[in-house]
Amino acid sequence: MGVLQGETLSPILFILYISDSLKRKYCELNELIVNTSKTKLLKVFASGRSRKDSDKFHYKGDQVESVNSFIYLGVYFTTSLQGDAATNSALTKSKLAAGTVINILSKLKANSWKGKIQVYNSLSKSIILYLSHLWCLMPKNLDRHEAAQMYFFKKLLQFPKCTSG
Repeated sequence: MGVLQGETLSPILFILYISDSLKRKYCELNELIVNTSKTKLLKVFASGRSRKDSDKFHYKGDQVESVNSFIYLGVYFTTSLQGDAATNSALTKSKLAAGTVINILSKLKANSWKGKIQVYNSLSKSIILYLSHLWCLMPKNLDRHEAAQMYFFKKLLQFPKCTSG
């Protein structure tokens, strides 16, 4: 097994091999062990659809589970990496936070518009903007972000849901 001499991928594959070798030695020296029961494999495809292949990935004799979606640091990753799952999650959390903000503001009987915006920015807006630089790359997601803000302000001003933006 190997790579043909003169192959354009040879330098990159060699660098990856050396890098993995150094990481393996570091882990052995420091007695670091990969927990394969917690490790997941997410295969990414351009189409976003996972293939029905029977390839199994093994690490030191243990099989690593292959998944279609994965949550890492609160962000959803799927096989397409389009950001739709992360967007849906952020919007759901933002709506919950908006409801909490409205509840807080009604209990405080806040009259200051600046105070209302400050509470919104600290709770609801921070949730929807978490990793927005990733999921807002698609124009359809930007429109959905705008809709989440409109949802909050319509509730705050007690406008009906059918009120146009």
